[in-house]
Amino acid sequence: MKDAIFILGPEESGTQTITEAFVRGGYYGDFGLEQRMDNLAFDGLPDRIVFRRTLPHGHDWPDVGAIVAKLQERGYRVRPVVIWRDKEMAQLAQTEMHGRDPGTSRDNINLALERIYAGLAGQQLWPETVYLEAFVRYPHVRSEFFRRFELTPPADMQFPDPDEPYRLSRGRQHKYAWLPGWVTIHKESEIHPHIASERADLFDAFNGGTTELEVLNWLHSTIMALKPDAVLETGAADGVGTIALASACRNNGFGMVHSIELDEGRCQELERKLREAKLIEFVRIHHADSLSFLQRNKELVFDIGFYDSMCEIRAEEFRACLDHGTIRKLAVFHDTAPTRPEALDGWPPRAVHERYRATLQSFADDPRCAGFFESTFSRGFVWLVVRP
Repeated sequence: MKDAIFILGPEESGTQTITEAFVRGGYYGDFGLEQRMDNLAFDGLPDRIVFRRTLPHGHDWPDVGAIVAKLQERGYRVRPVVIWRDKEMAQLAQTEMHGRDPGTSRDNINLALERIYAGLAGQQLWPETVYLEAFVRYPHVRSEFFRRFELTPPADMQFPDPDEPYRLSRGRQHKYAWLPGWVTIHKESEIHPHIASERADLFDAFNGGTTELEVLNWLHSTIMALKPDAVLETGAADGVGTIALASACRNNGFGMVHSIELDEGRCQELERKLREAKLIEFVRIHHADSLSFLQRNKELVFDIGFYDSMCEIRAEEFRACLDHGTIRKLAVFHDTAPTRPEALDGWPPRAVHERYRATLQSFADDPRCAGFFESTFSRGFVWLVVRP
């Protein structure tokens, strides 16, 4: 009898691992990203094949029942296998590998399993199931699984724990109570250029373009302590900083973050993320050039300003607020470490960065400000107290 092992699961559930095990056990198939049978042409193949489909598959949702029917038409007895994975780990993996947000990942996982079971049942089939974490960690689980398919567990295959990188991320979540689940935590020193004296190994970050999570934690705590009515953010990027600020306002029960972002696509993505996090009522997104916006603005007054747009204009953004009386308690500036040009191999140019730092330091002598405070660790940040 011709056998077709049909392996199914949501994205990043471990279908490649199970496929590899069958291939090493003598089945015809592929466990790389591409499969020779991806075109669903099952003619002229060996009697024992293994084929996998994740749902979704790229941008498509395969018709499971139709694939089963094609295999059966070619004379195969279809033996389906559905693989499960810890849902939180699957969501983290989908975020890293496919850029999925947590809401979409959760919905896709549920819909994938619904469609898999409905498609199989429509062909009067019921799958063997396997839980990925148990499969890779316990040899006796693998032995029992393969016994059901009259196979010996492959001796030449390694079964690394796929959750290890994400478990570290989840284990650090307690440090950042506001952090959304789609954020994968990395060591700052591993994703952004640094020199040893900056001690970036002591910091965490989402990616090379976002503020270190410790700095965002400090801002989050500061907002909870100072209870501002209005917070300014220039440059939203991936929205992680906006979420840190807005979460603090939500904890306070009041306050509005005014996030100014030039890129329209990022504004739209930020709105989606804030709605997903149920934070939209604490954020007003301004699609605008931040410096021009602040030079024109004379109505909105901010208690705290986080200046994190282009380094070349951050000091001028603050000057505009100071001149118009639209900042009244605290101003915070990112990427101020004196060693940034050295760590980044000349970008920003040393003269530009030194001018940025010198302008910020000059505000310490401005009678409207009360002092200059600085951390030179990692990318560095400066905060200035504004006199009442």
